[in-house]
Amino acid sequence: MKRTLLLLTMKPSILVGGQAVIEGVMMRVPGAYATAVRDPDGKIHIQKKKFQSITERSNFWKRPILRGMASLFEAMKMGMATLQYSVDIAMPEEGEQSKIAEFLSTVFAIGLAVTLFMVAPMWITTKLMNIEKEALWFNLASGAFRILFFVVYLLAISLFKDVNRLFRYHGAEHRVVYNFESGKDVNVE
Repeated sequence: MKRTLLLLTMKPSILVGGQAVIEGVMMRVPGAYATAVRDPDGKIHIQKKKFQSITERSNFWKRPILRGMASLFEAMKMGMATLQYSVDIAMPEEGEQSKIAEFLSTVFAIGLAVTLFMVAPMWITTKLMNIEKEALWFNLASGAFRILFFVVYLLAISLFKDVNRLFRYHGAEHRVVYNFESGKDVNVE
C-alpha cells in the first residue's frame, strides 16, 4: 500500500518504460509490469505481474558493469515472455511452440543479427575496401555499413503487415510514456 501511494504521489518522476508486443503493449514501472493484448475478437486481455530486479535484491549485481548486464538480461527475459504471451492471445491458431523450437528460433535470430550487423559490415570493410590499417576510416566505413544494413532491414520488415502493425503499437507506447511523463492525460486522442 505504501509503495502504491508513493508511486501515485510521485507520478511525474516515475520511470516508465515499455515495448510493443503483437497486438498490444507492455508497460513497466518500478516494481511491476503489465501487458495489454487485443485478441482476434477485439477483446483486450491484461496481464499484470510484480517484478523486483535482481539489482534491488543483491548488492553483488549493483556494481556498474554487472548492473548493466543484469538489466539487459532481465529486459530481454521480460520482453521475450511478454512477446510470447501476446502471441498466445493474439494468434491462438499458431498453437504452442515447443521449447526446442523457441530455442532454435532465438538462436537463429541472434545469429542473423550478429551476421548482418557485425560480421558482414566488418567483412565488407576489410575485403572490399582494404582499409583495415586506417583505423578511423575503417571504423567510419564499418559504421556506415551497419547503419545502411539497419535502415534497409527496417524498411524491408516494415513491408510485412504484422510488423507494420507492431511498429504502430511501438509508436503508441512512446506516446503513452511521453504523455505520462509530461503530466498530460493518457488517452486515445
